[in-house]
Amino acid sequence: MTHSKSDVALLGYTDRLSARPGESIAFKVSSSLSEPYAARLCRSISADANPAGLGIVEQSASDFFHEQSFESRYQPFYPGSYGRSTTAVKLDNDQSFSISVRIWPTLTKASPQTILAWGNVHLFINTCGAVSATVGNATLNIDSVLSLRHWYELTLSFSQSKKASTLKQVALQGSQPLQSHSAHCGVAALPEQNAIVVIAARNAAEHFTEHFNGKIESPKLYQSNDEANWQLMSAWNFSENMASKLVPNVVPEAHALQLVNLPARAMASSQWDGSEMCWRHKPAHYEAIHFHDDDIYDFEWRTDFSFTVPVNMPSGVYVMRIQC
Repeated sequence: MTHSKSDVALLGYTDRLSARPGESIAFKVSSSLSEPYAARLCRSISADANPAGLGIVEQSASDFFHEQSFESRYQPFYPGSYGRSTTAVKLDNDQSFSISVRIWPTLTKASPQTILAWGNVHLFINTCGAVSATVGNATLNIDSVLSLRHWYELTLSFSQSKKASTLKQVALQGSQPLQSHSAHCGVAALPEQNAIVVIAARNAAEHFTEHFNGKIESPKLYQSNDEANWQLMSAWNFSENMASKLVPNVVPEAHALQLVNLPARAMASSQWDGSEMCWRHKPAHYEAIHFHDDDIYDFEWRTDFSFTVPVNMPSGVYVMRIQC
């Protein structure tokens, strides 16, 4: 989902909802129209649009902000929440890797939904609602369609010695394994991995796309030189640092995960058993993060104009009307 010029032609928002005298409010506007747009300030007396009621009643506030015109410019926005490692995660081309993650899908779509993307490695839900993966030039598919709102543990591994990948899916009852499915595929070559890890989306040319809908828990990446001794290279415990958009890495000095567009945190995880209703008391039971393809936090638009509240301006509810 992406805002395009074919959508609403004139949109705007502010960087804050209230201000005191002397403070400024920044207005950020996107206009796909060719002419300049006009902005005028009104004081809202009634915002009830019911024709049987008082209706929309506004007073001009031009004494505090004279009507002005501004050049139209289009500013896109990209909904969808995801997480991305703050720096690239590197895997040498002579090493094997393994990825594990737990998911709780909530939506089947006509387009892929990325669970984890890392350079030439892509773990996702395909358009049939089943789990697939690409590793280098090879594709792996699980035949079993996922049941929505059920927990699954997924493992994707690549053996450098065998030049082969394995994708495994285990249905969970709580945190206990039930039914498993797997797929195997040869891989001609896997180039050196040196890219950011993206959770619940995929990095396209200009923005992130193929967003996942559902909960994700406990993503881990392992590496090995001999496939006998595996080393944890990255892991994110989603029950850590709950009040922040930055999830620290379990591995010391490894890459933190930056959350974008505010996915829902402190969500019931695969370990949740109903014994505790407060995530603070049992963080492990609320480790999951719920991602959605329509989440949005900040469009990150540039400011078009600002308004500083005068000291003699009466307190109240005001509306900036923009028209083109």
